[in-house]
Amino acid sequence: MVVDDIYLSMLRFGKIKLGNGFTNQEMVDFLNSNGYKDLTILNIIFHQYFYKVYFSKEDQPKYLPHHSELFYLRPECYMQLLEYDNMLESRREAKQALYVAIAAIVLTLISIIVSIFK
Repeated sequence: MVVDDIYLSMLRFGKIKLGNGFTNQEMVDFLNSNGYKDLTILNIIFHQYFYKVYFSKEDQPKYLPHHSELFYLRPECYMQLLEYDNMLESRREAKQALYVAIAAIVLTLISIIVSIFK
C-alpha cells in the first residue's frame, strides 16, 4: 500500500468530512488506519500541519484543542488539493497521449515500409 504524504492524507480526510466537520481524534484515527502507525494527538508533526490545513469556529490555534471541537478544511487548502488532483490527472492523460503518439508513429512507419516494398 502506497502511503500519501501526511499533508495530502490530511487534505483528503478534510475533503471527505467537508460539510460535517470532524474532531482531531477522528483525524488521528484516519491517519493511523492509512499507514501512519502510532500517530497521536500530541505528535509534533501532526500539530505543525493541523492548523495550517484546518480551522474551527474559534480559529484560535491551541496546542491541545478540546476533543469535541469540530474542525473544517480551509478553503485555500481545498483548492490546493483540487489543483494537485488535476495535476495528477493531467500527467496521467499526458502519458496516455504519449503512448498513442508512439503507436501512431510505429503504424505510420510500418505503412511506409509496406508501401515501399509493394
